[in-house]
Amino acid sequence: MTEQMTTTEDTPPQRSLPRALTPFRHAAYRRLAVALMLSTFASGVWIVGLVWEVIRIGGGPGQLSLVTTAGAVGVMLPALLAGVVADRVPQKSILIGVAALECAGMGLVAVLSFLDLTQVWHLAAVTFAAGAGMAFYYPAYSAWLPALVPESDLMAVNGFEGMVRPTIGQAVGPGVAGVVVGLASSGSAVAVAAVASGLGLFALTFVPKTAVRRELPAEGEGGPPVASVLADMREGFGYMVRTPWLLATLLFASVMILVLMGPLEVLVPFLIKVRPRGGP
Repeated sequence: MTEQMTTTEDTPPQRSLPRALTPFRHAAYRRLAVALMLSTFASGVWIVGLVWEVIRIGGGPGQLSLVTTAGAVGVMLPALLAGVVADRVPQKSILIGVAALECAGMGLVAVLSFLDLTQVWHLAAVTFAAGAGMAFYYPAYSAWLPALVPESDLMAVNGFEGMVRPTIGQAVGPGVAGVVVGLASSGSAVAVAAVASGLGLFALTFVPKTAVRRELPAEGEGGPPVASVLADMREGFGYMVRTPWLLATLLFASVMILVLMGPLEVLVPFLIKVRPRGGP
């Protein structure tokens, strides 16, 4: 196995910290945490801005369903490939590529909105690309964390990030987006998301790059790169099918998202819109 590059060169001396804060002893994780918070905030603002942009251009529930479905398909299609890529390409490079794609997509939608040129297919294309980016983001992020913080701090990292994602991504970000949409426009909210995403990308560049960690094939067992990638994808799919609890969890989560989250995300904005003083 290849050796992981060290990332402790600028870690401050050990101090007595609460267990939940121990990951922040490491400068690399502090920088990554800033990037994570900015990216999560951008995603929360983007979701709300996107919905009201669809409504602004005269779209209905069907058009919003098309846009959100494009994002879901974007996540699902490259999912197996994304995990394989995360084992072969430096994770920082993957995350920077995803962040750049996200920022560019949000910026494009903001410009189209300000110019009053937005069409539903523009939004569907951007959400598809953003969804595909997210498919690569999570495996790379999960694979990168153990290279930036010691194993003993990973539980504290999970606790912190488990707090950040719902708090910032589902409360602060959407709340700010609602205020911006109400005071200005959906395009302004998307612009705020693009700026936050760009700042997250900038913060990410300061996280030290690490070597890829993966099991190398024994001598004589390796094959052409494409064949190796396809073999790993088949192995991953086979593992999912052969592992009952994993397959059941994925199927259950997919059904619940389809039955509960889909109608909520698509229909609630229109319910708000038709109520007196319920929308911009």
